Amino acid sequence: MCVAAPAELAADLIGPTQAFIARVGYKGLGSLEFKRHERTGRFLMIEPTVGRTDWQEEIATLCGVNLPLMSYCSALGRTPPAAYNPAAKLAWRSSLGFGAPLDAGVRAVDGYFRWSDPMPALFYYGFERGAQRLWRKLMGRAS
Repeated sequence: MCVAAPAELAADLIGPTQAFIARVGYKGLGSLEFKRHERTGRFLMIEPTVGRTDWQEEIATLCGVNLPLMSYCSALGRTPPAAYNPAAKLAWRSSLGFGAPLDAGVRAVDGYFRWSDPMPALFYYGFERGAQRLWRKLMGRAS
């Protein structure tokens, strides 16, 4: 489950994020995961993700920053579209099987299913979650 940081906390996260990126000289797509320390309330950087996608483009796009499109435009030397702030509060979840309590008014978006493109969900839920389990179960009984 992934949610965007509330706007009032952005200032607390933008500075450390930019400092980290500048210090390591990173360029390209990546993400930084922060957790709030339970006792101190400080944000701690717990996981930089670089060199591979880790669904960061999904939550970013849902929250108004289309990273794949921005990267594409950048590669072509074109001006990327401006970010926007969607009215709806959204959370990304890896699949229907993963549930977590959400704040009131936050809508969970499935990581695989979209009405506009149902094939990833059909493959994931039908094959990876369904057919493979059945196959393993059948093969386990055959041995």
